[in-house]
Amino acid sequence: LDMTPKRQKTAHGEISGNAADVEADVSIINPEIFSPEVLAQYKSKYADAKPYTHGVVTPLCDDARLRTVQAEMREHLTANFKETDLFKVLQTGDLVTIDKADPSIVPKIPELLKLRAAIYSPQFRAMVQEMTGCAPLTDRIDCSANVYPRSGHLLCHDDVIGTRCISYIIYLTDPDEGWTAGDGGALELYPVIEPGTPAVDPTTELLPAWN
Repeated sequence: LDMTPKRQKTAHGEISGNAADVEADVSIINPEIFSPEVLAQYKSKYADAKPYTHGVVTPLCDDARLRTVQAEMREHLTANFKETDLFKVLQTGDLVTIDKADPSIVPKIPELLKLRAAIYSPQFRAMVQEMTGCAPLTDRIDCSANVYPRSGHLLCHDDVIGTRCISYIIYLTDPDEGWTAGDGGALELYPVIEPGTPAVDPTTELLPAWN
């Protein structure tokens, strides 16, 4: 998932329209992350992170409601197999326009649409801007869900597309079974030896933890 400036062209084409028609409601988001004290802690950790700035915000959402989001996606979304020289995943269609492309799905995924609206609400974007020090973020987005089956992968890349400011991931792993290093699937961050050349080994590994 990522945030891009207005009318930013990406690998997926030109984005138009708002992130969601659902009225902005951030109640699905953990309210503590908006508090000045907690935000200051996240901001400090982000600035000090290595090998380059990054942050982990947890818990991001109300647990029960995020479980409902996961259930809605499992029951009502379809993920298609995609493979390139960079990745092998199962990927849903564009979640930005899913309600416009198929209005009949709206009553089936209410919590997913509320999560989408909350993430791109002015309040949430302001929080991200304060935490990272990035430029002001708009509500023009790319948004999809990926499933990584056994042997699925996304290889090392710089995640730079156009003038993208922020990339982020919301992990929807099993909420009742903790993820371990032995399960694989860690997000690996590689330091840069020289422009365009990453180190052989990552210096930071982030497990795909629920919420």
